Amino acid sequence: MMSGMDQRSESETERSSASLPAEDVWIKTAHDDDRETGWRGANELTLTRGGSSVVDLLRAEIPDRVGPYLLGPMVGRGAMSVVCEALDVSRGEHLALKIAPLECPEAVAAVVSEAEALGRLDHPNIVRVKGLGRDARFMWIATDLIDGRSLAEIIKERNNPLEEGEVLVLGDDDSQITTAGLGSGNEAGALLTSEDLRKFMGWFRDLADALATMHEAGLIHRDISPKNIMISREGVPYLIDFGLSLESTNNSGELGRLSGTVPYMSPEQTLGGFVSLTPRSDIYSLAITFLEVLAGRRIVSGSGRESLLQEIAFGRLPRASRIIPGLPRALDPIFEKALARHPRDRYARASDLAADIEAWVESEPPRRPGGWASPKLPRDPR
Repeated sequence: MMSGMDQRSESETERSSASLPAEDVWIKTAHDDDRETGWRGANELTLTRGGSSVVDLLRAEIPDRVGPYLLGPMVGRGAMSVVCEALDVSRGEHLALKIAPLECPEAVAAVVSEAEALGRLDHPNIVRVKGLGRDARFMWIATDLIDGRSLAEIIKERNNPLEEGEVLVLGDDDSQITTAGLGSGNEAGALLTSEDLRKFMGWFRDLADALATMHEAGLIHRDISPKNIMISREGVPYLIDFGLSLESTNNSGELGRLSGTVPYMSPEQTLGGFVSLTPRSDIYSLAITFLEVLAGRRIVSGSGRESLLQEIAFGRLPRASRIIPGLPRALDPIFEKALARHPRDRYARASDLAADIEAWVESEPPRRPGGWASPKLPRDPR
C-alpha cells in the first residue's frame, strides 16, 4: 500500500543552502539501479547530505507521530520524501502520509505543490488530499491510502524472460499472446492474455480521462511513470505523486531543469526546460508507460542516463504491433498518435485519447481460430 512519492531527475548535480553549514550541503547523485523494476541505469537523482540520502535520514528520524497522525510502517519512498501509513486519530481514518524535512527547501516545495494541485482536482482515478501541515521538523501531506500495488510492481511480475529466439504462438481459442524477445533476444517478454489486454487498456482509458481533468484545471503532471500509478485491490487505477506538477500556461523558472523520470519523459521534456511543456507531454508519458505494461518490458533502453535521453529525444519508436507481436493492429494508430515525437502531431486533448481507447475496448471483436479478429477501428486519431 502506498501513495505518491517524489521522484526527481535534474541536470543540476548540487544544491546548497545558505542556512546550512558546509557539511550539510545537499548533493544530488544518481541511483545505480532501479530495484523495483529491475532496470539498471541512472534514471533518478537522490538528494544526499554527508553521504546519507534524504530518504535514509528520514527513515532513521521518523517519529511515532506527525501532526494529528500516528505513523505506521513506511510504504513508499522517493528521492526527497518517504510515505508512511498513518492513522488520523481524531477521525479513525487510515491515510498515506508523505513527509519531507523542513531543512530541504526543494522537498518542502514539492509537498506544497502537490497539495495545491490535488486541491484543485476531483476525479475518481486521482487520489484526494486530506491534509497539509508542518511541525518543527517536517512538512507533510495526507492523501488517500490505496490498498493495492504500483503499476511498476505489476510490470515486474509480468516480466518473465522467454528463451532466446522464442516465437509468437497463438492458441486455437485466441486466448493469449506471447510477446517474444526482440532484437538480440536479450530483452524480456511477457504473457499477454486477451483478458489482460482489455484490462490494461481499460486502465489506460481511465487514466487518460483523469489526465483530461487535470489538464482542464490548467495543470500538467510531468512525472507519469509506472511508480506513480497505483492499482487498488478492486482493479481501479489511481494517478499519484503530483509534486512536479506545473501550471500548463506558466513554465517559467524551469529553464535548465530536467524533471521527471527519464525512461518515461516526452522528447521535449528531455531538453531540460528549454522548451515549454504542454499537456501533450503527459499524453506521451502515459502512452509509453502503458506500452511497457503491454510488452512487459522497458520500451526505451540505453546504457546510461545520457544514452536514454538521446534515444527519447531523437530515436524513433516502431509500431506497437511490431514491439508486441500479435497485438491487434487496431491499436497501432492510437499509440502512434500518442507517441508522436513532435507534440503538434499528438492528441491535442487527453479526452480524445480516452475516447479512442474506449472505442476499442467497447468493440468486442469476434474470435476466430489462430489469431485476433480485427476489431472495428476507432476514428482515425490522425
